[in-house]
Order: sequence, then C-alpha cells, then structure tokens
Amino acid sequence: MFTDAPASSQLILGIDKRNPLFALYEDFDQEQLHVYYGFELLEIVPNQAQAPAFKLLGGRLFNAGLKVQSLTEVFEVDRKTLQRWGRALQSGDAQELVRVLAGRSAGRKLTPTIEAFVRQRVWCEHAGVLLFARALNQVSAVVEPPQPLLRQWSATLLLGALNIEQTKFLNWQDLELLLGTVVRFPAPQRDRLKSVAAEATVEALFRFNAQGLSPGSDLYFDPHTEHYTGQQNVLKGWCPAVRLADKALHSDFIHTHRGEPIYFETTDNFEDLRQRFFAVLTRCRKVQNWPAERVLTAVVDRGIFGAEVFEKVLADPALHLITWQKGYVAQSWDPKAVQG
Repeated sequence: MFTDAPASSQLILGIDKRNPLFALYEDFDQEQLHVYYGFELLEIVPNQAQAPAFKLLGGRLFNAGLKVQSLTEVFEVDRKTLQRWGRALQSGDAQELVRVLAGRSAGRKLTPTIEAFVRQRVWCEHAGVLLFARALNQVSAVVEPPQPLLRQWSATLLLGALNIEQTKFLNWQDLELLLGTVVRFPAPQRDRLKSVAAEATVEALFRFNAQGLSPGSDLYFDPHTEHYTGQQNVLKGWCPAVRLADKALHSDFIHTHRGEPIYFETTDNFEDLRQRFFAVLTRCRKVQNWPAERVLTAVVDRGIFGAEVFEKVLADPALHLITWQKGYVAQSWDPKAVQG
C-alpha cells in the first residue's frame, strides 16, 4: 500500500504490463476512490456510480489504454459504457459530455431547475419509511436511554441495505430529514453498533418483536446450519452446503404457528440439536417472560429423534413435542386396541 493511502482503503486496481503507472484504492469509510500516478496521489473522486467525477475517471482510464476487463470490474459497468465515457471526453463537445455524464436521465423532461424546485417542496427519496414511522420510533425506545441508532438500522434494512457497506447507496440527507440525527460512515456505524449490541438490547428487541404477534402455544423450532468461512475459532461439523465436515454455525429459530420469528440463537457445533433444543426453549421462555406453567407445543423436524429427548419431554408437563419419522408408513388404527 502507498504510504499516504488511508488505513481504511483497499487496492482495487494495481499496476501491470498494460498499466505501469495508475493504481486505485477504495476508501470504504469515506466512500472515495484514491487515484495514484506512480507514487503520487493524482486525485480523489466519489465512489458513486452517478457522480460525474467517477464517470470522467473511468473514461480517462479507458482512453489511457488500461485493460478493459479490469476497468469493468472496478467501475461495475460494461465495455460500451466505458467507451461512451471515453469518446465523450475526446469529442471536445461540452454538450455531448454533459449528456453522457447525465446518463439515462439526459433526455428527461425533469430539468435540474424543476428537480431543485420539487426537492425543495415535496421530494424525498426515502419517504416510504414514513409508513413505518411509529414502529421505528418504538424500536429506538426498547431500552433506556433510547437508542436512535436502532431506528436508523431498522430503516436502512427496510430500504434494502443489508449490511453497513451497502448504506453508502442511501440518500443520507433525506434520511436525516426523516429520522433526525444519523450516523453515516461505516467506521462510526461499527463503533456505535458495538456499544449498543448488548444482551439486554437483543432481549428487549425480541420482546418488542413478539408484542404484535400471537404466539399461542404451538411453536416451530427451525434449525439451520451454514458453512462458516470467517476467522473465528468455530468447531467443525457436517455442512450440507459443501457436503463435508468443516466450520459450521447453527442458527435455531423459534417461529409462531404463522411462521413469524420471535427468538433465535446462533452457536457452533459444541452441542447437537437434541441438546440445544431444551436450552433454547428455556431461554426463549425466559426472554419472553412466559410463566413456567405455560404449556408450549414445539414442532421440530426428525433431527430431534432420541430416547433421552422423548423421556425429558414426557417428564415435563409444560412441554409437548410434535415430530415425524423418515420413511414412516402410516398404518390403520385397530379399533379393538383403541377401545382396550
């Protein structure tokens, strides 16, 4: 990495035989691209597909003869788009350059003047989150003191940003208008996430989520196993996705009879399903403040089979179990046996 490149940046376009001078680093925290010519910083442009500076950079690098396949991967556009940017730069026609930089919206009737007027009066890109305004405010108040960040993350998930990195595609000016003060860049978001990701917060969110549901007594215990590829020390187990034993994570969900999740836990392979089942149900009952005498009927797949499991269920008057056997062939009832 170049000595003055930001610590939060990553090399995304390096030098090679076709490109002995230009190097691009992506700064995740600031959402920028740092362009180096040799060992000197040449320019910094926004890492936003619609930004004019972003398109101009792509066009210049295309005209400089860099490997097109590498450029398409970095700028996430096809060859024709890069070529169009490059030709617009070479044309010397200012109007053509503006038209190309405007992209598909170049021929629209919504002029910048009209858009500025509308934006000033009623335009808001993420106005849809207002439909959930009441719930979002309630989410932020599940703990004391209230955590506005819970409202922000819930809203960003509803808007399609599935992780912190994807939040760079949101309109933060509009979000701040709708939600109040927001935390924008990835590094500050991660720091705040660590500060509020306490066990008490998670349990409060579980209870909040269950408030508007009707759990009843019938619950579905839904275990999932995923292949883990991170760096943490995780015990190995059988991973169906890769069909071999490797690092595995188990996510055990508890759903209502309508399929709505009200509790889940994630763990490694230290205990199998037959051991986790009772512990997860016990902790769910405690988090949801259900009385010990409340009878729960759990529907679980055949992975729960085991004599010890059935014995524990029979010994617990507040727990019923429904499962099934692989390959079981239904048999007709013997009326005499039933009467006897």
